[in-house]
Amino acid sequence: MAQKVSPSPEKVFESMKQQEGIDIDPLEYNKLHDTIKTSEGLCTKTAGLVYENKQRTPLENCDLPIGAFSISYQVINQEIIDISPTKRLLMKITVPTNLSEEELSFNFKHCMGSYFNKYKPDSVVILAYLDSDKNRIENIPLSAGTAIFAPFGDLGRVQEGFIDNISVQDFEYSMKFSPDYF
Repeated sequence: MAQKVSPSPEKVFESMKQQEGIDIDPLEYNKLHDTIKTSEGLCTKTAGLVYENKQRTPLENCDLPIGAFSISYQVINQEIIDISPTKRLLMKITVPTNLSEEELSFNFKHCMGSYFNKYKPDSVVILAYLDSDKNRIENIPLSAGTAIFAPFGDLGRVQEGFIDNISVQDFEYSMKFSPDYF
């Protein structure tokens, strides 16, 4: 019996582009492919957790950032997204325009840490906008940046964090600032 050989990501990418008209950045495709490849068996494990109604060991509080900066963010919207069995907190915030990179980073970390400690989700995501964009955030691209607090700083590893029952010490921050902010 012949063994089935999977095509390379490059061949799949070219096939998608030619046959389906899907034009995706090759680097993004490879990143997605690698994420899927490294999560083999994750769906089966997750289904088992749901079936067994497994509960996560409660997470401890995370440390809030220390600094001489003022808290300058305002939470506009927060939503718990329940992707069984994990819970993710999505937040939209606004920040003023005059913050340095260190101040903006401090505010992102403070916001994520405070709300993580309050709700204990499996991850926190911030979508940040300028204060002046407060009434238009549903209609414009991010004007300040994004931030993630998740296992190993990677949303792709949230399920793994739940399955392996990792502690808050394995959570990391990941931030991207909008290029026009500074």
